[in-house]
Amino acid sequence: MAQHVALCVMCALLAGFAHAALADDALRDPTLPPASLNAPADKNIDMATPIQIITINGPDRSAVVRGTTVKVGDRITEGRITGITDTGIWVKSGNRLSELKLFPDVNRQTPKHRIQR
Repeated sequence: MAQHVALCVMCALLAGFAHAALADDALRDPTLPPASLNAPADKNIDMATPIQIITINGPDRSAVVRGTTVKVGDRITEGRITGITDTGIWVKSGNRLSELKLFPDVNRQTPKHRIQR
């Protein structure tokens, strides 16, 4: 009787494994990134933070804003870029000068004292 129960349990498990192996998602490579990361970005979406990256190479400074590489003097929807720093870009629109930050929620603070070794 115990052998009969064990055989039934093994058959049920084997059927479950066979069903899972036939499913599409079971055959997907688990090391691949999610499909949403490979999907093309919609250029019409206005992101909360338009700056994606800032590159500083000596005197050469550039930023990627909404998928387009820009430098000082270039125009974006907010106005004309007047400066690029390591924390954001400065934009002049009319008489108004404002900074678009790379990480708007981060406030940089300099430590008051350094630990001496």
